[in-house]
Parts: sequence; C-alpha cells; structure tokens
Amino acid sequence: MKNLLSAFFVFMILFIACSKKESPGFGAEQEVKMHYDTMAVDSFSNGAVSVDIARKIRMSSPEYLDSVKQAKKIEEEKKS
Repeated sequence: MKNLLSAFFVFMILFIACSKKESPGFGAEQEVKMHYDTMAVDSFSNGAVSVDIARKIRMSSPEYLDSVKQAKKIEEEKKS
C-alpha cells in the first residue's frame, strides 16, 4: 500500500510538471518598440550624433538659412 501511494504521488508530480503550460496572456505578447536618439546604427560607432545635435547642424547650414530667408521674403510679398 505504501508503494502504491508513493507511486501515485510521484506520478501526480510528473503529470503536473509535464502538463501543457498556458501562455501568460495578451499583455506578454505585445511588441515592445524602443526609441533611440541616435542617427547611427551603433551609438558607440564613429559619427554617431544625437538627433538634437544633428538638427542644430542642419538648421545652421547655409541652405537652410537661405530657404528661411526666401520663405520670409515670399511671406512679406503675400502680405503686401
């Protein structure tokens, strides 16, 4: 009787341990999107620049400044 009871106990432990596991649910299946503030693929590589610094560089470029002047001139012409 002792052997039968212990065998049943071991069988139940194995049955519970090997049973089909349920997924954690909908919350765990959501995709996590990361936001990186660098333009380069590797933030430690040569030439990696933060987005804010790249924006300042673009805004100080002659082409950008010329386009701003031209936009102001067109706006003043429309007002007149």
